[in-house]
Amino acid sequence: MLSHTSAGLVFSDAKIRALRWDLLDWALVIDLDVASAPGRPLSYRRAWCVFERLKEFSIQADKARLPIGIWVYNIKRTALGDGDTRFEVSAQLPKSALDKDLVFPSPQSFSIVAAKAIAIISKRPVKPRQHDFLDFKERKSSGSDEAFLEAYIRIGNDRPSIVF
Repeated sequence: MLSHTSAGLVFSDAKIRALRWDLLDWALVIDLDVASAPGRPLSYRRAWCVFERLKEFSIQADKARLPIGIWVYNIKRTALGDGDTRFEVSAQLPKSALDKDLVFPSPQSFSIVAAKAIAIISKRPVKPRQHDFLDFKERKSSGSDEAFLEAYIRIGNDRPSIVF
């Protein structure tokens, strides 16, 4: 079961697992694991944030270890004069140093310019077995791509221009 929610909630105490270009035309879909209770990550839910009519996506990822995910903390929005919105996401990208463990530099941000953002989140929390975040099987049990697409279509024309 999935619900329509605030993009601000989805980008609080979460980990980006994938940037998806394959789910919807002309949109960026960010696939995340979201803590069920911010600040107390005992269980997680799968979430998707759709940036419709994407115009710009910019991220500094020099030497970042993206396969392990991007931690995100909050999102700010700024209305632009042409009806679009700039979304600034505070994030922490783990980096690897030569012959050293991962390091976590100070938080940085990345930006997205799009017409609107819609967030859809699973109502089914899952407690990870061994990790700080969900493995593939646990993510699928929290919510599938198919369930996301069904929820997105069901919301249809009732989608507000910005959900925050």
